[in-house]
Amino acid sequence: MTQGSQGVTRRTRECPKCGSIVPAGHMRCLVCRLEVSKMDALEGDARKRRAREERRREAGPPWWTSKAVIFGALLLVAAILAVVFSGSQKKPAWMNYPLGKEHAINTFMIDVANGQPADLDNAYKLMAPTVIHPNNADDQAAWEQLYVEINKYLTGEFGADWPSHMTVNPSPDDSDLMEVHVDVETLHVRLALQTPTSALTGSNARYAIVGVNEFDISSAQAFQAQEARMGVIRGIAGAGAVKNLQDIIAAAGNGGRNQHETRMQTKLRILPNLRDPRSVYPQTVLQAWVVRKDPVIRRRLTMITQDDRYTSKVQQYAKEVLDNRVHEVDLDAASVDPDAPG
Repeated sequence: MTQGSQGVTRRTRECPKCGSIVPAGHMRCLVCRLEVSKMDALEGDARKRRAREERRREAGPPWWTSKAVIFGALLLVAAILAVVFSGSQKKPAWMNYPLGKEHAINTFMIDVANGQPADLDNAYKLMAPTVIHPNNADDQAAWEQLYVEINKYLTGEFGADWPSHMTVNPSPDDSDLMEVHVDVETLHVRLALQTPTSALTGSNARYAIVGVNEFDISSAQAFQAQEARMGVIRGIAGAGAVKNLQDIIAAAGNGGRNQHETRMQTKLRILPNLRDPRSVYPQTVLQAWVVRKDPVIRRRLTMITQDDRYTSKVQQYAKEVLDNRVHEVDLDAASVDPDAPG
């Protein structure tokens, strides 16, 4: 190596960039044109890289690549998946029912009142497994028809806002029975505990609906058949014809001589006609004789006596039924059993 007059080192070296030989005295690589003044910096960087690689080789592979760590990580992932899977498993069926008797009743009755398909479906889901037959394609339709009739009756007699007047109390005679009061009407809803005895605590009792005593599921088929008939008549002759037929059925009735008609069935038959001052039949008022002690019937008859839109004859019969003094000859003419207990 020699030193020139201008202080430039004169030696032969290898270009750190391309590996070519740089002859002594040249200021740049003949191949890649890298200046000699920059070659030292590149060689320094190369030395540092080699030193790092040497240290890595001496230290061995990273800790996270060891078999023990990998195995532990797999165990952790498996544990997390187990927790997630167990948490996402379907909860027991009994946990889908409402907590407490009053909550169960309120939830059910609100679904019935709302009356939309989704609400009726929700009401059906609240029924106890012992009373439904999900494999029967007609079962849910039958129950939902019953819910419709309950809502139709309460809405017709007490208005669409009847849930706002509703109160719920335990029956004093039966721990599985709840009394639902809407104005002067009282319906009796039966419940069934769904929480298993093995899981039962003081605060997790969940209940399902067994049924409404006044609206037995055995009546659903008759309700469905009646709705079908009325639908046909409505399609052929219109709503007016349906109303006329309903009024005739209410007036003709069975007079209390057919012992198979329940008190609620009698009320459902005659009340729609009694509510209409334009077309109520006097005979329909006399049909009320067989349920004259019922508070809903007495409420409606009292309203008739105070409403001048009704004819004087209808008002007269309403007052006589309320006073329990209808002439036997009038009852016989209407085919009503004078000895009906009321």
